[in-house]
Amino acid sequence: MKTNILHSVTNLFESLAIAIIIVLLSAVTTAKAQSNIPNIPNSILNGLFTTTAAQRFFEKGRTNFEREIDYLVNSDFYFNENLLQIDPESRELMKETMPLPNFKQDNSLDLSPE
Repeated sequence: MKTNILHSVTNLFESLAIAIIIVLLSAVTTAKAQSNIPNIPNSILNGLFTTTAAQRFFEKGRTNFEREIDYLVNSDFYFNENLLQIDPESRELMKETMPLPNFKQDNSLDLSPE
């Protein structure tokens, strides 16, 4: 009876040792297979994992374009009549300091056919 139990325990340890050896060999083989991956230069990988300058440029353009569309669609919100108000005193002061040219009297720019 003792030999039967001893024989069973021996078989169990032998099976366990064989399983451990197989797992270790497969782990070493997998590690060697993973180390054979070719080295890819950073110039190729640059566009895969980070954005390039061209991608940032076009993204900024797309953002600006979408903002312009938003301005045009919602023009009432952005362009209000009360946006700029000039009081009458300032208007008179501007007329005095910067008179508008009288184009009717200026013949140097006359483009009408004679």
